[in-house]
Amino acid sequence: MNTGYLDPGSTDRPLAELDALRAATPFGRWGEPADPARLIGWLVGPAGSWVVGQVLTTDGGFGLQ
Repeated sequence: MNTGYLDPGSTDRPLAELDALRAATPFGRWGEPADPARLIGWLVGPAGSWVVGQVLTTDGGFGLQ
């Protein structure tokens, strides 16, 4: 998830390396704070009340690589 450290003005990694890594992700983009926030919002609402004791990964498939 990009919380600013992958932006061109703040990263210490080569931009070409970051572009290649991002292109290899299943959705072709970095995650944003809103991505896991939607899951958290769902979990704490009525629709998620039946989910108990689970480990949920919100990485957009990045961990599948």
